[in-house]
Amino acid sequence: MREFTIRANIRGIISTWQDLALSLLKELSAKENTIIAFFKNPYLLNQIDEIEAAPGLILTYQDNLNSEDLAAQLIFGGVGANGKLPVTVGEKFKAGAGLELEGGLRFKYTLPEEAGMDSKILGTKINSLMQEAINARAIPGGQVLVAKDQKVIFHKAYGHHSYTDTIKVKLTDLYDLASITKVTSALPALMKLRDEGKFDLEAGIDTYLPKFRRSNKSGISFREILAHQAGFQAWIPYWRNTIRRNGSYKWNTFKKDSSARYPIKVAEDMWLHRNYKKKIYREIKKSLSE
Repeated sequence: MREFTIRANIRGIISTWQDLALSLLKELSAKENTIIAFFKNPYLLNQIDEIEAAPGLILTYQDNLNSEDLAAQLIFGGVGANGKLPVTVGEKFKAGAGLELEGGLRFKYTLPEEAGMDSKILGTKINSLMQEAINARAIPGGQVLVAKDQKVIFHKAYGHHSYTDTIKVKLTDLYDLASITKVTSALPALMKLRDEGKFDLEAGIDTYLPKFRRSNKSGISFREILAHQAGFQAWIPYWRNTIRRNGSYKWNTFKKDSSARYPIKVAEDMWLHRNYKKKIYREIKKSLSE
């Protein structure tokens, strides 16, 4: 009797959840700008009231990670769709129904082979380089994302957030702009200059930035700097030198309106003095090494 009661209660709970889910789908179908992704047998659509009223409906036929991934990419414009419904579903949908949508509105996620690259070679080389960097303590961890021809073909996380903690890097981790701009702006420029013979990785920082000649950073090579092995101070709070004791900005830092003296927009109603970068260089020059 007890076993029967437990089973009956489980059936009742499942039935209640099903009713709630069907009610939610009916409510969502009536809303504007709603896209419903259905990962089941198409015939089950006939059991959902007013599903045909949904502004957008994606039918994937299968419930797995690949289907979920492609459905998300379709919703956000990464991939297109041109499939047609192969069967008639009651009175709601006729066989042959379907829209043709063009993708390419943003990068799509796919296999390296679609971009003319070899998955095994790409993965092996990147894994080896990242492990070497972590072992050499050049980095505690990081993410590698490879994109080619508007296709993301590799994205993997490695290592930890820092050398001292146990928090692993995840694909959902976000990095500040400094981390991104280094590899997307400054580094490619230096790589190009090196290929042209105009930049020497082994040269000291004062070779190209003479202001650092009489500082504790003189002679430190760009190879050490780019590998994060130069021992520079990790972060300098420049903002502290922009504020007076009463909380207002010093005259040669920020203003609410732009002018010839304050031409650099930092944020809304915040313009930076044209010579403030000189102060940044001075702060870097006198900062202590770690």
